[in-house]
Amino acid sequence: MVSKGWMEQKIGNGISLNDIAKEAGVTKEELDKLLQSYALEQDQKSDYTFEDLQTIALANQKILRQVGGSHPNTYHQLRIKTDKPIALVFIADIHVGAIECALSLLFDDIEIMKKTDRLFVILGGDSIDNYIQPSKMSGVLESGLPIVIQWEILEEILKKLKNKVLTIGTSCHQDWQRKVSGFDYTEKLAEKYNLLYTGWGATIDLFIGDQKYTIHKRHKMRVSSMYNIYHGIQQLYRFGDSIFDLGISEHKHTGGFAWFEGHGQPRLALHCGTYKITDWYLQEHAYPTSLPITPTVIFYPDRKKMLPFLTVRDAIAVLKHEI
Repeated sequence: MVSKGWMEQKIGNGISLNDIAKEAGVTKEELDKLLQSYALEQDQKSDYTFEDLQTIALANQKILRQVGGSHPNTYHQLRIKTDKPIALVFIADIHVGAIECALSLLFDDIEIMKKTDRLFVILGGDSIDNYIQPSKMSGVLESGLPIVIQWEILEEILKKLKNKVLTIGTSCHQDWQRKVSGFDYTEKLAEKYNLLYTGWGATIDLFIGDQKYTIHKRHKMRVSSMYNIYHGIQQLYRFGDSIFDLGISEHKHTGGFAWFEGHGQPRLALHCGTYKITDWYLQEHAYPTSLPITPTVIFYPDRKKMLPFLTVRDAIAVLKHEI
């Protein structure tokens, strides 16, 4: 009888199975069967307990949550200490990397925002094109920049607007990075630059001085309408988890705002614009050319008042006189 220990020793010494079979006086086929039986015997041994599995599962879950494997928080508080009105610019769908991205306008807007006091930025998703998913490889052919440069430009924007950008969110294009690698680079940027990470969507209780405003933002809405771009925001107010003063939607590349009534109070629905003017997808599906709208809202600290504008430049012209 060939013992398991004897065979393990021979294999460990680098002796071939044919030579082991000859030395043991058995055929190669008989040796293979013995090896299989020893492997089955090992598999049938239970060297662990259910408590061991519990320990491993809980430890792995804790680590994954700490390194970003879980969903981000969906509620945040944001306080701006001031006794003067401030402006928030809601920017999303920049699509750095797209050939038809209005980069010159974007860079000009960044310089204007950087120099404007009491103006801050809520940065949404799809900041870069990031066609990294294998099923989206055709998008690479429409890209004017390698993906690594797209991420680099996004990070430089965050540096340029240091102490201006307050939040950053993810989206279809940015989340493709996580889907192919398990690594959420947008979340890492939020940690690096001390920004609130709003993920796909979040509720933010914003305090301007002592005045509270509740904002709910999402990259994509559960329902939408091609006839009324604010429909998804209004239905989210009616059937969602939070009662908000300002609802924000991205993704559709159609900027604007509209008022609606909710619980006896005026509510504001705001749709972010885009810097991606057009692409092959828009042309294929007969979408209209997009406008580089940057919806901006002035908030007041002494009363609940929101004053919306279609562009950051329009808002700045008013903000400078609101002292």
